[in-house]
Amino acid sequence: MRTPTTIDRLAPRAKVFSLWKIVLLVLLAIGCAYLLIPKETELVQRLVEDGNHNRALELVEATVTAKDVLAAGGEENAPPEDRPDALLSIMLRKENRTFDESSIQQINTLLKLSEDVASARRQIQDRDRAFSKKAKIEFQKSLAVRALQLGKPELAADVYEDLWKLEPPNLERLEEMVTACRYAGEPRRALEVISSYLDEKHLPFTQLPEGMRHLTVGLHREVNDGSGAFELLCAEFDSEHDPEERRKILELLATTAEESDRVRDSLPLLNRYLSETDAGSSGWKALLDSRRVTHPSDAEFLKYGKLLATNLEWSNHINAAFDIYLKLAALGDEEALDRCVTMYPWIDRQDDVTMLLTAIAPVQSRPDYNLLLARLQGEQGNLEQTETLYLHWLKDNPEDASIWRELGEVLDEQQDFEGAVQAYETAMALEPTMSALHRETARLYTCMGNFDAALEAYRSLSTDLHTRKTLEDYSLLAHSMDEGKDYVHAIELKLALAPQQLPEHFQELSDAWAEAGDFEKSLAVLRDGVRAFPDSASMELALADTHKRLGNLDAALNVLIGRGKPQDKRFADRLVSLAHDTGRFQEVLDFLDVDGVNYQEWSGSERVDLAALYEEAGQTSRALEIYQSTPAGEGDAARMLAERAYAMGDPTAALAHQQRYLALLEEPDPEALMFLGDLYMATGDRTKASDNYRRALDELKNRLASGDLPQEEETATSTATLVTGNAPPAISQP
Repeated sequence: MRTPTTIDRLAPRAKVFSLWKIVLLVLLAIGCAYLLIPKETELVQRLVEDGNHNRALELVEATVTAKDVLAAGGEENAPPEDRPDALLSIMLRKENRTFDESSIQQINTLLKLSEDVASARRQIQDRDRAFSKKAKIEFQKSLAVRALQLGKPELAADVYEDLWKLEPPNLERLEEMVTACRYAGEPRRALEVISSYLDEKHLPFTQLPEGMRHLTVGLHREVNDGSGAFELLCAEFDSEHDPEERRKILELLATTAEESDRVRDSLPLLNRYLSETDAGSSGWKALLDSRRVTHPSDAEFLKYGKLLATNLEWSNHINAAFDIYLKLAALGDEEALDRCVTMYPWIDRQDDVTMLLTAIAPVQSRPDYNLLLARLQGEQGNLEQTETLYLHWLKDNPEDASIWRELGEVLDEQQDFEGAVQAYETAMALEPTMSALHRETARLYTCMGNFDAALEAYRSLSTDLHTRKTLEDYSLLAHSMDEGKDYVHAIELKLALAPQQLPEHFQELSDAWAEAGDFEKSLAVLRDGVRAFPDSASMELALADTHKRLGNLDAALNVLIGRGKPQDKRFADRLVSLAHDTGRFQEVLDFLDVDGVNYQEWSGSERVDLAALYEEAGQTSRALEIYQSTPAGEGDAARMLAERAYAMGDPTAALAHQQRYLALLEEPDPEALMFLGDLYMATGDRTKASDNYRRALDELKNRLASGDLPQEEETATSTATLVTGNAPPAISQP
C-alpha cells in the first residue's frame, strides 16, 4: 500500500474547513517550509548521493506538494501519482513562475530521480528562459547521469550535446560524452565528439591523456577505420619519448597496421625503431662472434624484430625479412632459425644458411638441421665436410639407412667407388626396400671393371626397379660379355617399359634373339609382330629381310608377294632384287604388272634393275623402254640396240651402238670388246676386229689374275676365232 502523502492528509480537511481557513493553513505551511528548506535541501542531496532515493523523494514531496498544488490552482489539479516526474510537472507547470535557489535544488533533485528522462528534458527545455545558465548546466548534468543510470546512453549522449552548448567542453565532460556514445553503440558519434573537442581547443591528438588516446584508437578500430587509428598511433609514437610507452604503442601500432592493411606503411617505423638497437645496427655475422656480450636491447630486438620480420614477410619483402631472421637466429631465436631454413630456397640464400648453421652447429634442439648442413655443404662442393658430418651422424645413428645412402652418393661423387658400394650395400641391408640401389652398385662395379659383379647387380634388380637407362646399360654389358640370355632379357624388359607396343620393338627383340644365335625365335618374334601389326609395312619388310639374311630367299620373296604392296617402293626394290636372286623373273614381273607399278617414280638405278629383270625374262622391248627412260640406263639401252641391230643383219648400226655402249662404261668389259670385234669382222675390218679381240683377251687375263673373274673351262667363240684366225659365221642379210 502506498504511504499517505501530505496531499492525502490535507484532502479530507479541505472539505470541512472554509476556503479562508485553507488559505491561511497553506500560507502557514509554506512559511514553515521556507524555514526548513536549507537543511532539507542539503539532506536530500546527501541522500541522493548515498543512493537512498526513496527517502530523498519523500523529503522533496513534503516540501513541494502543498505549495505547488496551491500554485497549480487547487486540489483538482493534483496528479494521481506524486512521484518524481509528477512532482516535476507540478513545479514546472505554471508558465510565469520564477524559481529561487531552493526550487532549483528541488528540481535538480527530482531530475536525478526521474524515471522518464526524455519527458523531463522536454519540460526543462520548455521552461528554458526561466532558468539561469548555471541552473541549466546542473540540470543537464543530472539528466545525463540519470539517463545512464536508467540504461539510456543514447539519450545521455543527446543531453551531453545540450550541455556542450552551454559551457566550454573540458576533458571530464569529453570523457563522459564519449562514454555515453560508446554505451549507446555509436562509436562514430564518439569520434565526432573527440574531433570537435580537438578542433575547438586547437589541440593535436597527442595532447589528449593516454587513456583517451587509447580509447580513440579503439573507436577507430571499432568502426573498421583501422587506417585512421594507424595514423593516430604513428603520431603518438613520434611524440612519445618514454621507452616503455613507445614499446606499447609500437605493439598496438603493428596490430592495427595488420588490421587496416597498412602493414607496408608500418615497416619503416618498425625498422627505424629497431635500427637504434645494438643488434639492429650490427651485421648478423657480428652477432655470431663468440666474444660478443649480450646487450640490454637484445630482448627488445628479439621481441619486435620478429614482429617486423613477420610483417615484412607478409608484405612480400622476403629478403629484408630474411636478414632480420638471420639476426634473430644468431641471437638464439629458434623460431627465426626455422624461418631461415624454410625461406632460403625461395631467395637463393643457401650460402647464408650454410654459414649460420656452421657457426651454431651442432644444433641440439634441431638435429635434422645438422643433416641439412651436410647437404648444403655438399651442394657447395665441400664434399669432405659433408662426408665428415654424415659419418658423425652415423656414429650416433648407425641404423639410419637413408644417410648411408646419401653417404654413398657423396663418396660416389668423390670417385671413391669402393666406399660408395659399401655404403649402398649397407643401406640395402638395413632397408631392403632400397633395393633400387642395385642400379648404382651395378654402375659402380662397371666403373671398377668388375663386370661379373655388375651383371649380377643388374640381375638382382626387380622388373619394376629398372629404368630405360639401366636396361640400356644392362643390355650393352650383356652383349659385350656374350651373355645372350641376359641380352634378350634386358631387351624384353626395356620393351615392357614402353608405354605402348610399336613395330620397331618387335624388330629390336628379333635382332636380340638373332644376336643370341636363336634365329628361329628371331623369326617367331617377327611373325608375332606381323600378326600384331598386319598393316605395318616395316614389320613385313623386316621379316623378309631376316629370311634373306638367313638365306631363305624364296621365303623372303613369298612374304613380299603375299603381302601385295608393290606400290611401296621398298617392297618393289626388294622384289626386283629377290627375283634376280631366285630366278623367279616372270613371277615377279607378273606381280608388278598386275599392280600397275609406275616406274616413272623410281630412281635411275632402280629403273635399270627393273629393266634388267624384264631383259632376263626375255621381254626386251619392255626392258629397252625402261632403259631409255633414264640417263642411268643409256649404256644398257645402247647395248640392247647393238644386239638388236646385229640380229636384224645391220652390223653397221650395231657397231655404232656398241661403240657408244663401250664409251659409257667406266672400265672395259671383255665380253663387250669381243662383241665389238665381231662387229668389225662382220663389216670387213679385220684389223680393228683383231685389235678388239686382243683388248678383250688382255682384259680377261687381267681379271683372271686379280681374281675378279673365276677361271672358266670354256672361252667365248670370239676368243677361239682370235687364236685360230677363223672368221665368224656370215651374217644373213634381211
